[in-house]
Amino acid sequence: IVKDDWKCAPQETEKFCTDNCTCGAADTGENACFAPDIDHTNWRVQRDVIAWLRWLRSDLGFDAFRFDNTKGYAG
Repeated sequence: IVKDDWKCAPQETEKFCTDNCTCGAADTGENACFAPDIDHTNWRVQRDVIAWLRWLRSDLGFDAFRFDNTKGYAG
C-alpha cells in the first residue's frame, strides 16, 4: 500500500496504511479512496502482477485486459 493513501468520507482523515505498518512509496496518481492503492513502483508488486496476468492468459484463456481507474497512476 502506498504511504499517503487516504480513505473516503466519512473517514477521509484516516489512512489505509497507518503509522504502525510498513508502507510503500508515495502515491503517484490521484487517490482512489474506495480501496487501498498498491505500490506499483515496487519491483515485487510488478513481478507478481505480471505473473498473475500471465496466469490469467495461460490457464484461464483471457485474451484481453481492461484497465479502469487509470487516473490512479502517474504517466
